[in-house]
Amino acid sequence: MKAGKLGAAGRPGKRPAPAAAGGPDFAVARHFRYLPQLDGIRALAVGAVVAQHAELSVARGGGVGVDVFFVLSGYLITTLLLQEFDRHGTISMRNFYARRARRLLPALFAVAAISLVAFSIVRPYLTHDTLVGILASVLYVSCWFRAFGVSELGWFGHTWSLSVEEHFYLLWPPLLLLILRKGLRNLRRWVLLALGVAVAYRVGSSVFLHAGGARMNGPDMRADQLLTGCALAVLFLDIGRPSEHGDGPAPPWWDRWLTLAVVVSILDLARIVVFPYALGLTFAKDASPEFVALESAIIVTYVVRRAASPLTRFLSHRSLVWLGRRSYAIYLWHVPLFGLFSLKGHPTSERLAGRAAACVLTLVAAWASFRWVESPFYRRRVEQPATADDGAPPPEEPAPLAAPAATGDRARDLAG
Repeated sequence: MKAGKLGAAGRPGKRPAPAAAGGPDFAVARHFRYLPQLDGIRALAVGAVVAQHAELSVARGGGVGVDVFFVLSGYLITTLLLQEFDRHGTISMRNFYARRARRLLPALFAVAAISLVAFSIVRPYLTHDTLVGILASVLYVSCWFRAFGVSELGWFGHTWSLSVEEHFYLLWPPLLLLILRKGLRNLRRWVLLALGVAVAYRVGSSVFLHAGGARMNGPDMRADQLLTGCALAVLFLDIGRPSEHGDGPAPPWWDRWLTLAVVVSILDLARIVVFPYALGLTFAKDASPEFVALESAIIVTYVVRRAASPLTRFLSHRSLVWLGRRSYAIYLWHVPLFGLFSLKGHPTSERLAGRAAACVLTLVAAWASFRWVESPFYRRRVEQPATADDGAPPPEEPAPLAAPAATGDRARDLAG
């Protein structure tokens, strides 16, 4: 197969080592193959968030699911951008933003419009703040409203994370393209440097400026988690191919340590969901976000490399994939529906029934949104076919190829 703009695998002047027979080789992959296990991760992440917002006592730290989403988003977006550069020698900003708009705006506008009408009629608790939140959400400024105390945005406060990701989409692709066009031979070093600066900034702000709470909703305070995913995508340039049985190019000790690391990561993330302050409030505020980002990256690495592992098979279960592919709509709908069914001041039994009804309606709304709002726009193309840029296949269409980016001489040079 002809090598792309990033070249054939290997160091300059060296011929690439052949992949094991029958094994997909990242070094010559020109496209992505869809990885259902990543949708499984999405499903568990959004489930944790919904459980926390439903005020379940076993999910007081369910907001960690948003942190996992940030890492996964950084990884997938960077991987897709590197793939496009590999195939075409450039990254079309027009096509990238058009794909993002088709993916994100229809569902957001639908939720905003329906919620505007519903809250204006029902007028539950926090209606005024929610109407402000609807406007802030469609303008993608929710993160700043919350970070600087302008408004909590009522039952649209959860859109702060969507606003953070939108800032990432605006800044990261042009920056990555600039680095690639300069022909720098140390892309990996630049990305890791940016990650180090982001981590130092967030930890420093938290420790010395006591920036916590709502201030954590700011894009600057979440850059470290997004860049962790970006760094993972770049580091994958040095991995020859995924391994189904641990017999890839990585030495055996690497697979053993990776297995141990993923077990520890899963246990700690579960601990954070159930007992978020078990290690103390200071650790949870100052250091926990970095550990969550690292643990999320370890899990993504494992399920990408170990396609036949029990964990990967579990995450690829049909029910989890179904939820994962609808995770965006689930995230959008669940908080406004909790608001409409909040029943503040009513007996506990009625409030619990309201939350249960909101959860059921969230799944129904997500199903309807995926089928009738997101899918029609997802099928559209701009100038040329594009892979599903959130790592999932277009609804009701054959799965495109996907996963870590193509690599080669130039890729390895860029990675440093």
